[in-house]
Amino acid sequence: MEPSDRLSFLGFGAERVLMHGPCVIAYRDLATGSWKPIKPGDVPSDVDVIVWSTPNAKIVENTTPPRGLLGQAYSAGDTGIFPMVAIQMLRSLDNSIVILSSESPLGAYQPMITAEYYGVMLDGL
Repeated sequence: MEPSDRLSFLGFGAERVLMHGPCVIAYRDLATGSWKPIKPGDVPSDVDVIVWSTPNAKIVENTTPPRGLLGQAYSAGDTGIFPMVAIQMLRSLDNSIVILSSESPLGAYQPMITAEYYGVMLDGL
């Protein structure tokens, strides 16, 4: 999946990037206080997803007991397309922008700008 039309310039030349050990992004419905998953075709109007997982992604839990939003927005074992990098426009706060990435874009063990990973060519620098 690609960024929305208004952010398509962010994906220019980058169809495959490395997300080494990421988590998934959810949003909180402030009206109900509950956490909700973000799915293709069901993205909140003030959110744009920049990076989606491949269709065969699977959520696994590596800690016991589970941490984070597992069981609230997503569950271990869920498969499908998941949001990995997103922005949210906060119109009520002078159009501030929040950027959320579930993995380090730069400077980590394997940042998403990696050009090749175990023989697989990626679109990093």
